[in-house]
Amino acid sequence: MSTFVGDIIGEALPAISPSKKLQQLNVTGAKVDYAAADLESLKGKVTVFYHLAARQGTDKIHKPLVDALRAEDFPVETYQMVTVLDINDAMWGTAGLAKSTFEDASKEDKNAQVRCWLDSGSVIANAWELDEKSSAMIILDKDAKILAVHEGKIKADEVAPLIALVKENI
Repeated sequence: MSTFVGDIIGEALPAISPSKKLQQLNVTGAKVDYAAADLESLKGKVTVFYHLAARQGTDKIHKPLVDALRAEDFPVETYQMVTVLDINDAMWGTAGLAKSTFEDASKEDKNAQVRCWLDSGSVIANAWELDEKSSAMIILDKDAKILAVHEGKIKADEVAPLIALVKENI
């Protein structure tokens, strides 16, 4: 597992300034509205941040972990996943398509544990020093302190310890 610069386990995520470029999708039926994304709203639940560049194939980098987390069906009162799509990191001319596809997927996903954020300015990637053109998973405890960070392709033997980490902190 990789980390940001320095040892950050047990620390809070680096702050992000409120921005119109980082928005939470709120889905009501077939309608999608946007509201400011807020890190403070994450406290009180174990949170898995799933940050991915809007590039073909990045959704496969952490797919085994995402599938395993979904299969656990953790209680919505104590667990949430925040999927962040960085459309600023899309290939030239594909940001609009990536945004539309993300909105459509958000409408179809009825999982109450999942929140979707759209990042049109690489706000999170820049603030948290994440790799471009890739994917990252960041697990936070109920106080929004970092438990683990994984960037790049996940290996099969890395999934179970991360699931166990979520379980022991719920």
